Amino acid sequence: MFKKLAEGHWGLFLLSMVSAVANLFLPIVLVRLLTPEQMGVYKIFFLYAMALPFYVLAGAPLHSVYYWVGKRQDNLRFIQQCFVLSSLLSLLILPLGLFLKYIVHFAIPLEGHLFFVLLLSAVANCPANFFAETHIAFGKRIHGQLFHLFFVFLKILLFLAFAYFSKKVEMILYAYLGLMYLQIIANLLLAKKHHYISFQFDIPALKKIIAYSLPIGLASLLSFFLDKVDQLLLASVLDKTAFAYYSMGCLIVPPLIMLDVSVQQVLLPKLSEMFASDKSEKALIEFKKAISNIANLVIPAVFGLILFSREIIILLYSEQYIDSIPYLQIFALTYITYIIPHDAVARATGHTGWILKFYAIITPCSIVAVYLMAKNHGAMGALAMAILFKFIGKAAGLTYSAKIMKWRLIDTMPFYKLSQYTLGSLVLTLLTLALKPLFSSDQLWFITCAPIFAVIYLSFLFGHKFFRKTT
Repeated sequence: MFKKLAEGHWGLFLLSMVSAVANLFLPIVLVRLLTPEQMGVYKIFFLYAMALPFYVLAGAPLHSVYYWVGKRQDNLRFIQQCFVLSSLLSLLILPLGLFLKYIVHFAIPLEGHLFFVLLLSAVANCPANFFAETHIAFGKRIHGQLFHLFFVFLKILLFLAFAYFSKKVEMILYAYLGLMYLQIIANLLLAKKHHYISFQFDIPALKKIIAYSLPIGLASLLSFFLDKVDQLLLASVLDKTAFAYYSMGCLIVPPLIMLDVSVQQVLLPKLSEMFASDKSEKALIEFKKAISNIANLVIPAVFGLILFSREIIILLYSEQYIDSIPYLQIFALTYITYIIPHDAVARATGHTGWILKFYAIITPCSIVAVYLMAKNHGAMGALAMAILFKFIGKAAGLTYSAKIMKWRLIDTMPFYKLSQYTLGSLVLTLLTLALKPLFSSDQLWFITCAPIFAVIYLSFLFGHKFFRKTT
Protein backbone atom coordinates (compact mmCIF):
# COMPACT_ATOMS: atom_id res chain seq x y z
CA MET A 1 0.00 0.00 0.00
CA PHE A 2 2.85 2.41 0.87
CA LYS A 3 4.48 1.68 -2.49
CA LYS A 4 1.22 2.44 -4.31
CA LEU A 5 0.84 5.73 -2.46
CA ALA A 6 4.42 6.69 -3.26
CA GLU A 7 4.03 5.95 -7.00
CA GLY A 8 0.78 7.85 -7.63
CA HIS A 9 -0.39 11.33 -6.74
CA TRP A 10 -2.29 10.31 -3.60
CA GLY A 11 0.75 9.97 -1.32
CA LEU A 12 1.96 13.37 -2.46
CA PHE A 13 -1.52 14.81 -2.03
CA LEU A 14 -2.03 13.39 1.47
CA LEU A 15 1.25 14.85 2.71
CA SER A 16 0.45 18.10 0.93
CA MET A 17 -2.90 18.01 2.69
CA VAL A 18 -1.17 17.91 6.07
CA SER A 19 0.91 20.91 5.04
CA ALA A 20 -2.17 22.65 3.67
CA VAL A 21 -4.26 22.15 6.79
CA ALA A 22 -1.39 23.44 8.90
CA ASN A 23 -1.12 26.57 6.72
CA LEU A 24 -4.89 27.03 6.88
CA PHE A 25 -4.73 26.85 10.67
CA LEU A 26 -2.11 29.61 10.88
CA PRO A 27 -4.21 32.68 9.91
CA ILE A 28 -7.11 31.35 12.01
CA VAL A 29 -4.94 31.88 15.08
CA LEU A 30 -3.17 35.01 13.84
CA VAL A 31 -6.42 36.97 13.37
CA ARG A 32 -7.04 36.47 17.08
CA LEU A 33 -3.57 37.76 18.02
CA LEU A 34 -3.15 40.61 15.53
CA THR A 35 -5.37 43.54 14.53
CA PRO A 36 -7.05 43.65 11.07
CA GLU A 37 -4.57 46.38 10.09
CA GLN A 38 -1.63 44.13 11.03
CA MET A 39 -3.23 41.26 9.11
CA GLY A 40 -3.41 43.62 6.13
CA VAL A 41 0.36 44.16 6.41
CA TYR A 42 0.86 40.38 6.72
CA LYS A 43 -1.20 39.71 3.59
CA ILE A 44 0.52 42.44 1.55
CA PHE A 45 3.98 41.17 2.58
CA PHE A 46 3.31 37.61 1.46
CA LEU A 47 1.53 38.73 -1.70
CA TYR A 48 4.73 40.49 -2.82
CA ALA A 49 7.03 37.81 -1.39
CA MET A 50 5.29 35.46 -3.80
CA ALA A 51 5.27 37.99 -6.66
CA LEU A 52 8.93 39.06 -6.75
CA PRO A 53 10.38 35.65 -7.80
CA PHE A 54 7.94 35.77 -10.73
CA TYR A 55 9.25 39.22 -11.71
CA VAL A 56 12.77 37.84 -12.23
CA LEU A 57 11.55 34.49 -13.67
CA ALA A 58 13.41 32.53 -10.95
CA GLY A 59 10.68 29.90 -10.68
CA ALA A 60 10.92 28.83 -14.33
CA PRO A 61 14.18 26.83 -14.12
CA LEU A 62 13.11 25.52 -10.69
CA HIS A 63 9.87 24.03 -11.96
CA SER A 64 11.36 22.92 -15.28
CA VAL A 65 13.08 20.07 -13.40
CA TYR A 66 9.93 17.99 -14.11
CA TYR A 67 10.60 18.37 -17.83
CA TRP A 68 14.31 17.50 -17.65
CA VAL A 69 13.70 14.46 -15.43
CA GLY A 70 11.30 13.16 -18.07
CA LYS A 71 14.07 13.37 -20.66
CA ARG A 72 15.91 10.55 -18.82
CA GLN A 73 19.21 10.90 -20.70
CA ASP A 74 21.79 13.03 -18.89
CA ASN A 75 19.07 14.56 -16.74
CA LEU A 76 21.27 15.25 -13.68
CA ARG A 77 23.43 17.55 -15.76
CA PHE A 78 20.40 19.68 -16.62
CA ILE A 79 18.98 19.54 -13.10
CA GLN A 80 22.22 20.97 -11.70
CA GLN A 81 22.15 23.86 -14.13
CA CYS A 82 18.51 24.53 -13.24
CA PHE A 83 19.73 25.24 -9.72
CA VAL A 84 22.49 27.55 -10.98
CA LEU A 85 20.11 29.54 -13.17
CA SER A 86 17.33 29.75 -10.59
CA SER A 87 19.75 31.00 -7.92
CA LEU A 88 21.28 33.65 -10.19
CA LEU A 89 17.87 34.93 -11.21
CA SER A 90 16.78 35.07 -7.56
CA LEU A 91 19.66 37.41 -6.78
CA LEU A 92 18.24 39.90 -9.30
CA ILE A 93 15.35 40.55 -6.90
CA LEU A 94 17.56 42.89 -4.84
CA PRO A 95 18.47 45.39 -7.60
CA LEU A 96 14.97 45.06 -9.09
CA GLY A 97 13.30 45.89 -5.79
CA LEU A 98 15.56 48.87 -5.16
CA PHE A 99 14.97 50.12 -8.70
CA LEU A 100 11.18 49.84 -8.36
CA LYS A 101 11.06 51.63 -5.01
CA TYR A 102 13.64 54.39 -5.40
CA ILE A 103 13.81 55.00 -9.15
CA VAL A 104 10.31 54.20 -10.41
CA HIS A 105 8.66 54.93 -7.01
CA PHE A 106 6.48 51.86 -7.41
CA ALA A 107 4.02 51.73 -4.50
CA ILE A 108 4.54 48.67 -2.30
CA PRO A 109 2.62 49.72 0.83
CA LEU A 110 5.18 48.50 3.40
CA GLU A 111 7.33 50.45 5.84
CA GLY A 112 11.01 50.92 4.90
CA HIS A 113 12.54 48.21 7.07
CA LEU A 114 9.85 45.69 6.13
CA PHE A 115 10.52 46.40 2.45
CA PHE A 116 14.11 45.14 2.87
CA VAL A 117 12.91 42.09 4.82
CA LEU A 118 10.58 41.44 1.88
CA LEU A 119 13.41 41.62 -0.68
CA LEU A 120 15.73 39.32 1.25
CA SER A 121 12.93 36.80 1.85
CA ALA A 122 11.96 36.76 -1.82
CA VAL A 123 15.59 36.12 -2.84
CA ALA A 124 15.54 32.94 -0.76
CA ASN A 125 12.25 31.58 -2.08
CA CYS A 126 13.36 29.46 -5.04
CA PRO A 127 16.73 28.21 -3.69
CA ALA A 128 14.96 27.17 -0.48
CA ASN A 129 12.54 24.93 -2.40
CA PHE A 130 14.90 23.36 -4.93
CA PHE A 131 15.64 20.09 -3.15
CA ALA A 132 11.98 19.23 -2.44
CA GLU A 133 10.86 19.98 -6.02
CA THR A 134 13.72 17.98 -7.57
CA HIS A 135 13.29 15.02 -5.22
CA ILE A 136 9.58 14.86 -6.12
CA ALA A 137 10.39 15.14 -9.84
CA PHE A 138 12.71 12.12 -9.56
CA GLY A 139 9.82 10.10 -8.12
CA LYS A 140 10.90 10.34 -4.46
CA ARG A 141 7.63 12.07 -3.71
CA ILE A 142 7.15 11.12 -0.09
CA HIS A 143 10.66 12.10 1.03
CA GLY A 144 10.56 15.37 -0.91
CA GLN A 145 7.24 16.35 0.58
CA LEU A 146 8.33 15.38 4.11
CA PHE A 147 11.28 17.78 3.80
CA HIS A 148 8.91 20.56 2.82
CA LEU A 149 6.49 19.60 5.60
CA PHE A 150 9.17 19.92 8.28
CA PHE A 151 9.76 23.57 7.42
CA VAL A 152 6.03 24.28 7.20
CA PHE A 153 5.56 23.18 10.81
CA LEU A 154 8.66 25.07 11.90
CA LYS A 155 7.28 28.21 10.26
CA ILE A 156 3.93 27.83 12.00
CA LEU A 157 5.53 27.35 15.41
CA LEU A 158 7.73 30.42 14.94
CA PHE A 159 4.88 32.61 13.67
CA LEU A 160 2.56 31.67 16.53
CA ALA A 161 5.27 32.13 19.14
CA PHE A 162 6.24 35.60 17.90
CA ALA A 163 2.59 36.64 17.44
CA TYR A 164 1.65 35.50 20.95
CA PHE A 165 4.58 37.03 22.81
CA SER A 166 5.17 40.21 20.79
CA LYS A 167 1.75 40.95 19.22
CA LYS A 168 3.72 42.58 16.39
CA VAL A 169 3.53 41.55 12.75
CA GLU A 170 7.08 42.85 12.21
CA MET A 171 8.53 40.15 14.48
CA ILE A 172 6.72 37.44 12.49
CA LEU A 173 8.23 38.71 9.26
CA TYR A 174 11.75 38.81 10.74
CA ALA A 175 11.26 35.20 11.89
CA TYR A 176 10.22 34.25 8.35
CA LEU A 177 13.38 35.79 6.93
CA GLY A 178 15.60 33.76 9.26
CA LEU A 179 13.70 30.57 8.53
CA MET A 180 14.10 30.95 4.76
CA TYR A 181 17.89 31.08 5.00
CA LEU A 182 17.95 28.13 7.38
CA GLN A 183 15.96 26.22 4.76
CA ILE A 184 18.48 27.20 2.07
CA ILE A 185 21.31 25.68 4.13
CA ALA A 186 19.37 22.42 4.55
CA ASN A 187 18.61 22.42 0.79
CA LEU A 188 22.25 22.82 -0.13
CA LEU A 189 23.38 19.98 2.13
CA LEU A 190 20.76 17.48 0.93
CA ALA A 191 20.82 18.50 -2.74
CA LYS A 192 24.61 18.19 -2.80
CA LYS A 193 24.37 14.71 -1.28
CA HIS A 194 22.04 13.59 -4.10
CA HIS A 195 24.10 15.39 -6.81
CA TYR A 196 21.20 17.72 -7.65
CA ILE A 197 23.31 20.87 -7.51
CA SER A 198 26.55 22.11 -8.94
CA PHE A 199 28.29 25.46 -8.71
CA GLN A 200 29.90 25.10 -12.14
CA PHE A 201 28.57 26.65 -15.33
CA ASP A 202 27.62 24.31 -18.18
CA ILE A 203 26.96 26.80 -20.96
CA PRO A 204 25.41 24.37 -23.52
CA ALA A 205 23.03 23.01 -20.84
CA LEU A 206 22.20 26.51 -19.61
CA LYS A 207 21.31 27.60 -23.14
CA LYS A 208 18.87 24.72 -23.50
CA ILE A 209 17.36 25.40 -20.09
CA ILE A 210 16.94 29.08 -20.92
CA ALA A 211 15.36 28.23 -24.28
CA TYR A 212 12.85 26.00 -22.50
CA SER A 213 12.38 28.07 -19.35
CA LEU A 214 12.27 31.63 -20.68
CA PRO A 215 8.86 31.33 -22.35
CA ILE A 216 7.54 29.47 -19.29
CA GLY A 217 8.95 32.08 -16.93
CA LEU A 218 7.49 35.00 -18.86
CA ALA A 219 4.19 33.16 -19.19
CA SER A 220 4.20 32.38 -15.45
CA LEU A 221 4.81 36.04 -14.69
CA LEU A 222 1.90 37.04 -16.89
CA SER A 223 -0.18 34.20 -15.46
CA PHE A 224 0.61 35.41 -11.95
CA PHE A 225 -0.63 38.87 -12.86
CA LEU A 226 -3.73 37.28 -14.34
CA ASP A 227 -4.28 35.32 -11.13
CA LYS A 228 -3.46 38.10 -8.64
CA VAL A 229 -4.26 41.25 -10.59
CA ASP A 230 -7.18 42.15 -8.33
CA GLN A 231 -5.11 41.90 -5.15
CA LEU A 232 -2.08 43.67 -6.63
CA LEU A 233 -4.27 46.60 -7.68
CA LEU A 234 -6.38 46.71 -4.55
CA ALA A 235 -3.36 46.46 -2.19
CA SER A 236 -2.39 49.97 -3.26
CA VAL A 237 -5.97 51.33 -3.34
CA LEU A 238 -7.64 49.97 -0.19
CA ASP A 239 -6.49 50.79 3.30
CA LYS A 240 -4.82 47.90 5.14
CA THR A 241 -7.94 46.98 7.13
CA ALA A 242 -10.19 46.90 4.04
CA PHE A 243 -7.55 44.87 2.19
CA ALA A 244 -7.50 42.40 5.07
CA TYR A 245 -11.28 41.91 4.70
CA TYR A 246 -10.92 41.43 0.94
CA SER A 247 -7.96 39.04 1.11
CA MET A 248 -9.57 36.97 3.88
CA GLY A 249 -12.66 36.64 1.71
CA CYS A 250 -10.45 35.36 -1.10
CA LEU A 251 -9.98 32.29 1.05
CA ILE A 252 -7.14 30.07 -0.07
CA VAL A 253 -8.08 26.47 0.64
CA PRO A 254 -4.63 24.87 0.44
CA PRO A 255 -5.86 21.25 0.07
CA LEU A 256 -7.58 22.17 -3.20
CA ILE A 257 -4.47 23.88 -4.55
CA MET A 258 -2.22 21.06 -3.34
CA LEU A 259 -4.49 18.53 -5.06
CA ASP A 260 -4.01 20.35 -8.37
CA VAL A 261 -0.25 20.67 -7.84
CA SER A 262 0.26 17.03 -6.79
CA VAL A 263 -1.77 15.70 -9.72
CA GLN A 264 0.19 17.84 -12.20
CA GLN A 265 3.53 16.85 -10.66
CA VAL A 266 2.68 13.26 -11.56
CA LEU A 267 1.05 14.14 -14.89
CA LEU A 268 3.83 16.25 -16.44
CA PRO A 269 6.60 13.62 -16.61
CA LYS A 270 4.08 11.09 -17.98
CA LEU A 271 2.91 13.43 -20.73
CA SER A 272 6.51 14.30 -21.61
CA GLU A 273 7.46 10.63 -21.94
CA MET A 274 4.29 9.68 -23.86
CA PHE A 275 4.66 12.57 -26.30
CA ALA A 276 8.27 11.57 -26.98
CA SER A 277 7.18 7.97 -27.71
CA ASP A 278 4.13 9.05 -29.78
CA LYS A 279 1.51 7.59 -27.41
CA SER A 280 -1.18 10.21 -27.90
CA GLU A 281 -4.12 8.01 -26.94
CA LYS A 282 -2.51 6.93 -23.67
CA ALA A 283 -1.68 10.56 -22.97
CA LEU A 284 -5.35 11.48 -23.41
CA ILE A 285 -6.34 8.84 -20.86
CA GLU A 286 -3.84 10.26 -18.36
CA PHE A 287 -5.00 13.82 -19.08
CA LYS A 288 -8.68 13.01 -18.48
CA LYS A 289 -7.76 11.00 -15.40
CA ALA A 290 -5.94 14.04 -14.02
CA ILE A 291 -8.98 16.26 -14.58
CA SER A 292 -11.22 13.72 -12.87
CA ASN A 293 -8.82 13.35 -9.93
CA ILE A 294 -8.93 17.11 -9.35
CA ALA A 295 -12.64 17.60 -10.02
CA ASN A 296 -13.89 14.88 -7.68
CA LEU A 297 -12.90 17.01 -4.67
CA VAL A 298 -12.94 20.52 -6.12
CA ILE A 299 -16.57 20.49 -7.29
CA PRO A 300 -18.15 19.60 -3.90
CA ALA A 301 -15.75 22.03 -2.23
CA VAL A 302 -17.05 24.90 -4.38
CA PHE A 303 -20.64 24.05 -3.45
CA GLY A 304 -19.64 23.86 0.21
CA LEU A 305 -17.76 27.19 0.20
CA ILE A 306 -20.76 29.01 -1.25
CA LEU A 307 -23.31 27.21 0.92
CA PHE A 308 -21.46 27.72 4.21
CA SER A 309 -19.65 31.00 3.40
CA ARG A 310 -21.04 32.97 6.36
CA GLU A 311 -20.40 30.21 8.87
CA ILE A 312 -16.88 29.57 7.51
CA ILE A 313 -15.80 33.21 7.83
CA ILE A 314 -17.21 33.60 11.34
CA LEU A 315 -15.74 30.29 12.51
CA LEU A 316 -12.31 30.92 11.01
CA TYR A 317 -11.88 34.64 11.56
CA SER A 318 -14.68 35.70 13.99
CA GLU A 319 -17.49 38.18 13.35
CA GLN A 320 -14.85 40.91 13.07
CA TYR A 321 -14.36 39.75 9.46
CA ILE A 322 -18.03 39.53 8.50
CA ASP A 323 -17.41 41.95 5.60
CA SER A 324 -15.37 39.16 3.97
CA ILE A 325 -18.43 36.93 3.36
CA PRO A 326 -19.57 38.34 -0.04
CA TYR A 327 -16.04 38.06 -1.38
CA LEU A 328 -15.84 34.37 -0.41
CA GLN A 329 -19.16 33.60 -2.13
CA ILE A 330 -17.80 34.91 -5.42
CA PHE A 331 -14.20 33.82 -5.00
CA ALA A 332 -15.27 30.19 -4.50
CA LEU A 333 -15.95 30.00 -8.26
CA THR A 334 -12.20 30.43 -8.84
CA TYR A 335 -11.59 26.85 -7.75
CA ILE A 336 -13.53 25.48 -10.72
CA THR A 337 -10.68 26.70 -12.92
CA TYR A 338 -8.25 24.40 -11.09
CA ILE A 339 -9.95 21.40 -12.67
CA ILE A 340 -8.28 21.96 -16.04
CA PRO A 341 -4.45 21.55 -16.26
CA HIS A 342 -4.49 24.05 -19.10
CA ASP A 343 -0.75 24.35 -19.78
CA ALA A 344 0.38 20.84 -18.78
CA VAL A 345 0.50 19.57 -22.37
CA ALA A 346 2.33 22.64 -23.67
CA ARG A 347 4.92 22.41 -20.89
CA ALA A 348 5.38 18.64 -21.25
CA THR A 349 5.86 18.83 -25.01
CA GLY A 350 8.14 21.87 -25.07
CA HIS A 351 5.54 24.14 -26.71
CA THR A 352 6.22 26.86 -24.17
CA GLY A 353 6.21 29.62 -26.78
CA TRP A 354 2.45 29.39 -27.09
CA ILE A 355 2.02 29.83 -23.33
CA LEU A 356 3.99 33.05 -23.51
CA LYS A 357 2.14 34.39 -26.56
CA PHE A 358 -1.25 33.69 -25.04
CA TYR A 359 -0.51 35.34 -21.70
CA ALA A 360 1.15 38.27 -23.46
CA ILE A 361 -2.26 38.97 -25.00
CA ILE A 362 -4.68 38.12 -22.21
CA THR A 363 -2.79 39.58 -19.21
CA PRO A 364 -2.72 43.24 -20.35
CA CYS A 365 -6.40 42.90 -21.23
CA SER A 366 -7.17 41.56 -17.75
CA ILE A 367 -5.18 44.32 -16.02
CA VAL A 368 -7.08 47.02 -17.88
CA ALA A 369 -10.45 45.32 -17.39
CA VAL A 370 -9.92 44.66 -13.67
CA TYR A 371 -8.66 48.21 -13.13
CA LEU A 372 -11.74 49.68 -14.80
CA MET A 373 -14.05 47.41 -12.81
CA ALA A 374 -12.28 48.33 -9.58
CA LYS A 375 -12.56 52.02 -10.40
CA ASN A 376 -16.25 51.90 -11.34
CA HIS A 377 -17.62 48.98 -9.29
CA GLY A 378 -15.22 48.61 -6.38
CA ALA A 379 -13.53 45.51 -5.02
CA MET A 380 -16.41 43.17 -5.86
CA GLY A 381 -16.34 44.23 -9.53
CA ALA A 382 -12.58 43.70 -9.67
CA LEU A 383 -12.96 40.21 -8.23
CA ALA A 384 -15.69 39.19 -10.68
CA MET A 385 -13.68 40.39 -13.68
CA ALA A 386 -10.52 38.64 -12.46
CA ILE A 387 -12.41 35.34 -12.21
CA LEU A 388 -13.84 35.75 -15.71
CA PHE A 389 -10.36 36.07 -17.21
CA LYS A 390 -9.20 32.95 -15.37
CA PHE A 391 -11.94 30.95 -17.11
CA ILE A 392 -10.93 32.42 -20.48
CA GLY A 393 -7.33 31.30 -19.91
CA LYS A 394 -8.32 27.75 -19.02
CA ALA A 395 -10.55 27.41 -22.10
CA ALA A 396 -7.78 28.61 -24.41
CA GLY A 397 -5.22 26.27 -22.84
CA LEU A 398 -7.50 23.27 -23.21
CA THR A 399 -8.11 24.10 -26.87
CA TYR A 400 -4.39 24.35 -27.62
CA SER A 401 -3.65 21.11 -25.75
CA ALA A 402 -6.09 19.28 -27.99
CA LYS A 403 -4.43 20.77 -31.07
CA ILE A 404 -0.90 19.71 -30.03
CA MET A 405 -1.87 16.15 -29.16
CA LYS A 406 -4.31 15.78 -32.09
CA TRP A 407 -7.21 15.10 -29.73
CA ARG A 408 -10.79 16.07 -30.38
CA LEU A 409 -11.58 18.95 -28.03
CA ILE A 410 -14.78 17.30 -26.83
CA ASP A 411 -12.79 14.18 -25.86
CA THR A 412 -10.47 16.05 -23.49
CA MET A 413 -13.06 16.44 -20.73
CA PRO A 414 -14.50 13.50 -18.72
CA PHE A 415 -18.03 14.91 -18.94
CA TYR A 416 -19.76 11.87 -17.47
CA LYS A 417 -17.69 11.96 -14.29
CA LEU A 418 -17.92 15.74 -14.03
CA SER A 419 -21.71 15.54 -14.26
CA GLN A 420 -21.74 12.89 -11.53
CA TYR A 421 -19.68 15.04 -9.19
CA THR A 422 -21.81 18.12 -9.93
CA LEU A 423 -25.17 16.39 -9.58
CA GLY A 424 -24.15 14.69 -6.36
CA SER A 425 -22.92 17.98 -4.89
CA LEU A 426 -26.07 19.82 -5.98
CA VAL A 427 -28.40 17.22 -4.41
CA LEU A 428 -26.45 17.32 -1.14
CA THR A 429 -26.52 21.14 -1.17
CA LEU A 430 -30.32 21.24 -1.59
CA LEU A 431 -30.81 18.64 1.15
CA THR A 432 -28.52 20.60 3.48
CA LEU A 433 -30.46 23.82 2.85
CA ALA A 434 -33.75 22.00 3.49
CA LEU A 435 -32.46 20.91 6.90
CA LYS A 436 -31.40 24.41 7.99
CA PRO A 437 -34.73 25.41 9.62
CA LEU A 438 -34.45 22.40 11.95
CA PHE A 439 -31.42 23.85 13.75
CA SER A 440 -31.47 26.46 16.49
CA SER A 441 -28.50 28.38 15.06
CA ASP A 442 -26.58 28.72 11.81
CA GLN A 443 -23.36 27.60 13.47
CA LEU A 444 -24.97 24.41 14.78
CA TRP A 445 -26.36 23.73 11.30
CA PHE A 446 -22.88 24.20 9.81
CA ILE A 447 -21.04 22.12 12.39
CA THR A 448 -23.56 19.29 12.00
CA CYS A 449 -24.30 19.30 8.29
CA ALA A 450 -20.92 20.16 6.76
CA PRO A 451 -19.25 16.92 8.00
CA ILE A 452 -22.32 14.91 6.97
CA PHE A 453 -22.17 16.53 3.51
CA ALA A 454 -18.50 15.52 3.18
CA VAL A 455 -18.93 11.99 4.54
CA ILE A 456 -21.90 11.17 2.29
CA TYR A 457 -20.17 12.56 -0.80
CA LEU A 458 -16.87 10.78 -0.14
CA SER A 459 -18.68 7.54 0.70
CA PHE A 460 -20.43 7.57 -2.66
CA LEU A 461 -17.27 8.62 -4.48
CA PHE A 462 -14.90 5.99 -3.09
CA GLY A 463 -17.66 3.40 -2.78
CA HIS A 464 -18.39 3.76 -6.49
CA LYS A 465 -14.67 3.41 -7.35
CA PHE A 466 -14.35 0.34 -5.15
CA PHE A 467 -17.46 -1.24 -6.71
CA ARG A 468 -16.11 -0.68 -10.22
CA LYS A 469 -12.79 -2.32 -9.36
CA THR A 470 -14.44 -5.39 -7.87
CA THR A 471 -16.89 -5.98 -10.73
